[in-house]
Amino acid sequence: MNFLREDTQFEKLKTLKEIAEALNEGNHLKETLHAVLKKLLSLTGLKTAWLFLIDEKGRFELAASVRLPQALSYRHNRLLCEGSCYCLEQYRDGKLDRAKNIIHCRRITTAMRQKTGDPEGIT
Repeated sequence: MNFLREDTQFEKLKTLKEIAEALNEGNHLKETLHAVLKKLLSLTGLKTAWLFLIDEKGRFELAASVRLPQALSYRHNRLLCEGSCYCLEQYRDGKLDRAKNIIHCRRITTAMRQKTGDPEGIT
């Protein structure tokens, strides 16, 4: 029996349960999404996350973020809140129809060009 694997599986299920509870108990959308992103990071082992909400007209809003790299948190997340990016364009064009682990980030490229700070390994 592989106890390490069972412990890891249990932790994942526990985190998913906590995410479901946070979604069910949340009264304020942005606070709830922030809490969910934090839990997702613990589940996936990723370092940072951000989430956009998109309305019927295609306008987007940064709804939540966790541990943004310096390059993206510069000036109150300015680069995340202005302009478009590959992810949003792919979503708008119907090409982002499932989870993707790696997408080149135009916002990070812009941050590096503008020298807004350390991208912390994100490209």
